[in-house]
Amino acid sequence: MRKFVYLLFIICIGNGVFAQSTHEEIKSRLKALSSLVGNWTTESRYESRTGQVSIEKGSAGISWALDSTYLQWTAETTNTETGRQREHISWITFDKEKNAYRQTYLYSRSANVIIEYGQWKPETRMFLTEVTLNLPDGTIEQLRNEIGFNDPDNLVYESWAKFDDAEAVNNFTHKMTRK
Repeated sequence: MRKFVYLLFIICIGNGVFAQSTHEEIKSRLKALSSLVGNWTTESRYESRTGQVSIEKGSAGISWALDSTYLQWTAETTNTETGRQREHISWITFDKEKNAYRQTYLYSRSANVIIEYGQWKPETRMFLTEVTLNLPDGTIEQLRNEIGFNDPDNLVYESWAKFDDAEAVNNFTHKMTRK
């Protein structure tokens, strides 16, 4: 019995140390993205697969969450032509098991959850993420996203989509200006 209690004690201490080191590593990794924190005005240009272009304007707020182990991103936009409004919430963290950043998106008027994985590239000051989506119509969409951090008050978020075997196209440019 004494050996069991000793073993249980060692396991508990070990798990606490592991949890602390994981917590500190996540916080350390997220510091690279700290320029995102703040309130932003946004302007987005979307291009559909058919070439139709739409513009949306809005705002975003990005803040630390859950003891600085996540960045929480909320955004609201309005289509300048139709008045249609959209909202999304996103959380960014570092996934130690995958050795990658994980960005999880949830959207208004949809039950879709999109999870992207990516890397911070310090040499170019770019945050890059990717995901492959199986769309309801059977189409496979591959998304590649970049957020450039060269000017911390004016960020550019660009997205390239590739559908099935077609060429990748820049279908989304999101300009963020710090308020």
